[in-house]
Amino acid sequence: MADDDEDNYNRALNHSGCKTEHLALLDCFYEHKDWRKCKEVQDALKACMARPRPHIAPPPRAQPEKK
Repeated sequence: MADDDEDNYNRALNHSGCKTEHLALLDCFYEHKDWRKCKEVQDALKACMARPRPHIAPPPRAQPEKK
């Protein structure tokens, strides 16, 4: 898949820095069919997502409309 064809889901996943952890969680759920059996993998993804990402700019704030 070319970068310009990348869908929003994959773009966000790649940009998050936590793609490996996310895919591990999907694999765990696929294997066990029970989120409770994937607690360690969930915690790893949660910790990854909580890490600061200086390379990711926050979304721009909406500017109030001038009347």
